[in-house]
Amino acid sequence: MKVEVLAKNEVIGHSDMQHGDPPMGVVMGKFVPNENYLKYQNLVREYQLYNGTYGHQDMDKLQVLQGKVDALDLQARTPHGEMLQPSGGIHITDLSVELDEEEMEVAILGLSHETYKKYFQSFIDEYENQFR
Repeated sequence: MKVEVLAKNEVIGHSDMQHGDPPMGVVMGKFVPNENYLKYQNLVREYQLYNGTYGHQDMDKLQVLQGKVDALDLQARTPHGEMLQPSGGIHITDLSVELDEEEMEVAILGLSHETYKKYFQSFIDEYENQFR
């Protein structure tokens, strides 16, 4: 399912949400940014420098950047206009400079079971089929 990603109430891109982890309430997929994302890309990439994405953590810098990332108020909206309410937030990984301009991913973390079932039933089915 295609989900729009918003920062500060403006659409910054979308994802078709290709993967899921139903027990954790997680969905993720390739992030396809639009021109609005460019306003926030440097912050997303700087945050990654200190959060362990590259194997290094700096808790002091991370704490300052976390406040700035939180201020983006990242949200995800379904094609039906419903805003998803993940308990663990929304996380963008941007490896576009190091790997390829298309190497970006968005993860929606901690969706309720009801929301997951409503919008991502196919991931639940796929998960359950692996035990049959």
